[in-house]
Amino acid sequence: LSNDPEHFKINKDFASGLYSFYENYSSNGFEIVKGQITGPISFGLSIVDQTGRSIIYNESYKEIILKLLEMKARWQIKFLRKLGKDIIIFIDEPYLANFGSSFFNIDRDEIIASLNTIIDAIHNEGIFAGIHCCGNTDWSLLAGTHTDIISFDSYSFSESLALYPDEIRKFLERGGSIAWGAVPTSEATFTETENSLFKRLESQIKKISQKDIPIELIYKNSLITPSCGLGTLPSELAYDIIQKTIAISKLARDDF
Repeated sequence: LSNDPEHFKINKDFASGLYSFYENYSSNGFEIVKGQITGPISFGLSIVDQTGRSIIYNESYKEIILKLLEMKARWQIKFLRKLGKDIIIFIDEPYLANFGSSFFNIDRDEIIASLNTIIDAIHNEGIFAGIHCCGNTDWSLLAGTHTDIISFDSYSFSESLALYPDEIRKFLERGGSIAWGAVPTSEATFTETENSLFKRLESQIKKISQKDIPIELIYKNSLITPSCGLGTLPSELAYDIIQKTIAISKLARDDF
């Protein structure tokens, strides 16, 4: 009611990585820092009421979820602004991989409206917003939101993006960007080199461009990332993934 993001502060016990990043931050070479919240669909489906029903199906709880996550995002923005860099807040939506299944009883318009509520709140702070889904989903759904970035596991699911050429082209034409999760966040990365991963990515982009999406538009509006988060991985594996991501990004800049 007080509209105070500090009331929704993320405790260090629940986000030790965020505080460690902040305390050890070095500005050398960084233009943008990234925060992240759980998306409203995944959050609302993963928590149940006293009857065992997911709380997203209760309109009162749904309204609370949206406000809670908006304030969590606003608190992170306030916290990360102290670093003096541009900020992206990503909305993590793993449950969207179940869209269209019998498990998933939320319609398209409701999903887009819920996501836009959070995205618009982030935009109102003058901040970029992104959506990440680590599984396969209907990518036209994400392209239909106000998001600035669609982040996906291109290592595993690049072909599914090509199923929605019209929506993806319109998304890119309005200034949206695709974050290609080109480096697998598993031990599969040890079997790859930066060159093999780059060639795989290059091939994927060329295939999608054949769906009447100008390849220059794709190149211009692309980011290179790991396929998913690294927080649960052994440090050796995480380090290897980060190094390969940097290397592929440099190859892409030189080649594209």
